[in-house]
Formats: sequence, C-alpha cells, structure tokens
Amino acid sequence: MPIVFQMDPKQYNVVIALLTKNCAKFLPHVLKNVEAYASNFLSYTCIIVDGYSTDLTEIICKSWCRSDREHRIFGKQPSANLPRMQSLTEARNYVLDSTRQMWGPQTLLLLLDADSPNMTQEGFLTCFKRDDWDALFVNQKNTYYDLWALRDDELSEDYQIKYRGKSWNGEMQAAIAPYQKPKQPTDGDTAFHKTRSAFGGAALYKTASIGNARYTCTTYNNELKGHVHVCEHVPFHEAIVANGGRLFINCKWYNGEHK
Repeated sequence: MPIVFQMDPKQYNVVIALLTKNCAKFLPHVLKNVEAYASNFLSYTCIIVDGYSTDLTEIICKSWCRSDREHRIFGKQPSANLPRMQSLTEARNYVLDSTRQMWGPQTLLLLLDADSPNMTQEGFLTCFKRDDWDALFVNQKNTYYDLWALRDDELSEDYQIKYRGKSWNGEMQAAIAPYQKPKQPTDGDTAFHKTRSAFGGAALYKTASIGNARYTCTTYNNELKGHVHVCEHVPFHEAIVANGGRLFINCKWYNGEHK
C-alpha cells in the first residue's frame, strides 16, 4: 500500500552530514546510502567533516565530492587530536555553523553515522506519514545499542552514571539489558516512540526547530554536585525540547545491525 504523506519529502531540501574518521572500509556502502536518502528530496547538500583520518577515508570522500561539486562538500574539523567526546562535539557544531545559511522551513538536517554500512532505506519514508515532530531517530531490530544518547520515560539519566561502580560484564550489563530492546511505539497507535534524546546512527531534524541549540559534552550533575561528561546529543536535544520540540524514535526506521 502506498505511503500517505502528511509531509511530502519532494517539497523539502535536505542537508546530509557525515562525520568521518578512519572509516574507509565502510564508505562504499555508506556513500551509496547517502545517495539513496538524497533521492527522496527536492534537493540536497552533503557535507562531510573529517576528523584527520589516517587511512583512505579522506581520499575516498574527496573523490566522491568532486564528482558532484554542486551538492557535496568536504571539510576538516578545526582541531586535531582532541579526545573523542570533544572531537565529536566540535565536529557536530562545525556542521551546524557551516550549514545554518541553508536552513529554513523547507529544509531538513539528516545526520548519518559514517560507520553504519547496513543503514537501510526501509522505513525511512514512514518519517513523513506525520508532521508533528521536530526530530526523529532510528531504531534497531534486535538490540537497541545507543543508550549513551537515549533519554526517555524508561531511561531518564545517563546509565554510566546511574550504574557507576558496577562491572560491565556483570551487574551493569544485567541492569541495562531491559533498555536495549528494540523500541516500541508509545505515541498512540503510530510507529513513534516518544523520547527526549536519542541517536542510534541517524537522526532527522526540522532545521526550523533547532534554533540556537548547540552541542556540548559536559553537563552539571546535581547528585555528584559537579560537571560530568555526557553524550553530546543530550544537551543539544534538551535545548530543542526546552523550546517546545517533539522528539521520537521512528520504530519502523532501522539502522541495520549496527554494534
């Protein structure tokens, strides 16, 4: 049965962003995924931000971008040799700063992991069956792995803080297992799972809903009475929610079997 759209993707432009670092072995599949996603929209711009790869990532990405200079941009994040969380935060803010001039009511932002070769197109178009969302995230079929970015009614805080001191192979693994099941709909009879933050390898945003939200990898923890490291997605999404944004995991949009 054909999908009935409340939002017609052919009426939207999309900015697709990839963060890369030493992911050359995945890129042939990932870049095909980018092209497949882009084909659903009126027009697209893909920006690749590389974190100083030492394999063939940069060569592959530059070659791909040169084949369509009108729609594809390659850049390097400003700083090298940052710790992982700081590096991801800087790169994601680089995407925001580099693309804001393209944003508007008819522009979406699609973030894709560059190490997810099994990202499927199945289910993506179901994102457009509704228009009452500000951000949508992928699901996983067997194990929902990205608890670091997740904040919903079941997992309301950082599991690494909540279960600190427990062995990963013992108590912590048992404690977080209930949260790692594929997400089920919570919003009426639709396929959407209401959340306050998530990622899982892909996210789709209405750029008009992002506002001045920024990524950061630290936040103040009242229990610990100090700043702690946190997934960079969480403060970004908290800012969107604070402005009235509605965030969901689309239970029918899957990110293959990403580990």
